[in-house]
Amino acid sequence: MRPEAQQAYGLIVHLVMGGWYPICLALFIFLKPERAVATGLVTGFLLLPKASYDLPGFPNYDKALSIVLGVFVAALLFDSGRLLTWRPRSVDLPMGILCLAPFLSAVINGDGAYEGISNSFDFSMRWGLPWILGRIYFHDFEAQKFLAATVVAGALIYVPFALYEVKMSPQLHKLVYGVPLKSFKHAMRGGGLWRPNVFISHGLAYGLYNGIAAMLAFWLWFSKSCKSVLGVPIGACAVLLILMAFAIQSMGAVALMTAGIGILFCGARWRLAVPLVCLLAVPPSYILLRQGFRWDGEILLETAKSVFGKERAISLNVRLTNEAQLADRILERPWFGYNDFRDFTGNTDEKHAATVDSMWLLYLGLYGVVSLIGLYGFQLVAPFLLWRKLPPGYWSNPVFASAVALGITSVLVAVDGLVNAVEIAAFTCAGGGVAHLLGTPEGRRSWTS
Repeated sequence: MRPEAQQAYGLIVHLVMGGWYPICLALFIFLKPERAVATGLVTGFLLLPKASYDLPGFPNYDKALSIVLGVFVAALLFDSGRLLTWRPRSVDLPMGILCLAPFLSAVINGDGAYEGISNSFDFSMRWGLPWILGRIYFHDFEAQKFLAATVVAGALIYVPFALYEVKMSPQLHKLVYGVPLKSFKHAMRGGGLWRPNVFISHGLAYGLYNGIAAMLAFWLWFSKSCKSVLGVPIGACAVLLILMAFAIQSMGAVALMTAGIGILFCGARWRLAVPLVCLLAVPPSYILLRQGFRWDGEILLETAKSVFGKERAISLNVRLTNEAQLADRILERPWFGYNDFRDFTGNTDEKHAATVDSMWLLYLGLYGVVSLIGLYGFQLVAPFLLWRKLPPGYWSNPVFASAVALGITSVLVAVDGLVNAVEIAAFTCAGGGVAHLLGTPEGRRSWTS
């Protein structure tokens, strides 16, 4: 992955990062295991500081890794019996490919098996563990409804802090943890307003989280699956979070939220799954067009300019330019990538190296086509199974509604990865749960009986 300079952190950062494990243990003491997992994954993403520790010979220990390991260690101590019930199934194959890709890349590029094992371990923790936790703990409709409601609750709690930063600029991470976020320079919006971060690494990541939470709240209200979250009527939650999506000023997240609500509504109102199928085709089609056929993306730029304005079109143009700049480099090692960011960009001077903002480009360059098969395979398997196994007429049924919305979440995250690189373990976990429910014999028996 792209190297980052080691920062010096204050005592509060060390205390919070180290104290995360006792917090996870407490969650399992006071809550049911599935509720402890959902609460831990969401709370960690929203509250832990953006911090990264360089451990020689091991993957960097950062916020994303800490969230998952804290929850997993607590589950191992308090609920090991259920963890041991996990068995590999066909729905796990894409995740297995993704976790193996860094090892193959390291070995083929001559960087050695040790580095390959280290990188594969890192992927197994960041991606594989949340997926397995989802398969184990969110394989029934009630657990999935709680997970959806927890995502909504987290977004609601963030509202006052985010509104503060919309007006005052993204300062809370620095005020609380003493470390400014690097994304501050990109946070200025028009009219003297700011795109908020709170404790999330980037406003784009917060925008995606809030947009998906708004979609979930809308569907919980529309399907009458849930009456309230944190004492707030679910309809009011949906309205507030939709308004927040616009206040955050991440137009990509607004577009994904709108697409998600539109897919769900088309399924419920007109029994149409075509919009879902079309969105499922977007990630592979875009990558094939950009990398395989060298599509210039001019139509996309013009659309962005007319719909979202010149500023957003400029931001998209930067991404498209960097993709084009690295297209020839990718063709030199297409299957297993370069395993090193500087080798991939072809420039050891980071000041002049290409910027890689999108998940697909980063993984394709570092670990090759094999990693993309795994990445988009696991992200699209849940919504694909939703299309194949559950007719749209059932999507608004209160029993199925949460699982349906969480399945749609996976494809929204996959599309977001075409322009951004965001890791949200709670959504990976949700995809694992839906894949288990619709794609394994045990899961299908639980909802057909």
